[in-house]
Amino acid sequence: MTALPWLTTVQNRIVTVEDGAVVVLRGINRSGLEYAEPIGNDFLAGAALSLSEVQEIVHSWGARVLRIPFAQSRVLDPEIGATYLHALDTVIDWTASCGAYALLDLQWLDPASLYGSISDGSMNRIAPLPSSASCEAWHVLAERYRDPSAGLFDIYNEPHSRLPDDPHVPTAVRPDGSEYPLVTGRVTAGIWRHVAARLVRIIKEVHPRALIFVSGVSWGYDLRRVPFDRADEAAPEGIVYAAHVYPSSMFERGGGRAARGPRAWNRAFGSLAANAPVCVTEFGGGAEDLEWGTRLLDYLRARDIGWVAWSWSDAPRLVTAEEPRRPTAFGALVRAALETAPVA
Repeated sequence: MTALPWLTTVQNRIVTVEDGAVVVLRGINRSGLEYAEPIGNDFLAGAALSLSEVQEIVHSWGARVLRIPFAQSRVLDPEIGATYLHALDTVIDWTASCGAYALLDLQWLDPASLYGSISDGSMNRIAPLPSSASCEAWHVLAERYRDPSAGLFDIYNEPHSRLPDDPHVPTAVRPDGSEYPLVTGRVTAGIWRHVAARLVRIIKEVHPRALIFVSGVSWGYDLRRVPFDRADEAAPEGIVYAAHVYPSSMFERGGGRAARGPRAWNRAFGSLAANAPVCVTEFGGGAEDLEWGTRLLDYLRARDIGWVAWSWSDAPRLVTAEEPRRPTAFGALVRAALETAPVA
């Protein structure tokens, strides 16, 4: 496996451990492993994920990080877990061999579970919070990937309040680490911070050098009051705060317009970036969102905030589904931003 510089954080920057050089991670989400069924015993074939594709994303497009969503139940499954972990091994190895980092993202707890319906009528597969088993999953992954510097950890995709028709009751965590049912279903920054702190501690106990990404609430968008107190033992170096930004992103409570411009972005995550490391680990749009996407990319560039565009393989897509692959209109915008991004 190719050795990349180990990364940590200093003040509001991601830096290399060896010489403190500032690193701004920009790249692409490559979804698929969180839901694709294996072909035979091959999860990579099921997700149509190949070395040539990773090479295209890194070498041709210029991505410095590849975010890889995964499903927790598959990591822990006694029958298919070893095969699934081998697929993750391979993706990290491929990505590192191309000179990029792999950001493992706990996207779904279980591909078979539903957590209510979204306003457009589609079914939601993202739980409001991680589960008790998430502790075991991250322990497994931290143990497995504590040596390759290319492996980074995104502890949970999109914390959010329970949808009205979600039949599940989320599990929250008290400051002392004990669990309780979150009957109200409302996931505030304070509630999420306690859950996140437990996962961070589990990873750091096994893998002290890990670079860990912690999302905001309101489906990842809202980072207000999420950061750990600097005196908190769960807030060592190596924590990056992650925001998800789409044209329709909003605060779940407290009002505010959709995420259409700098005023909203400042409130949700931009102001935090002056004091803590921030990365937009999901953003995306269609052909009708090019002006919005240009403004967002300009905003992030001006503040040296890294980003990871959604998605190479799922809507809103960066490349067409048909072969030969071609950039979509939004994908062309992302590719141009990657190609012209500063080296840092």
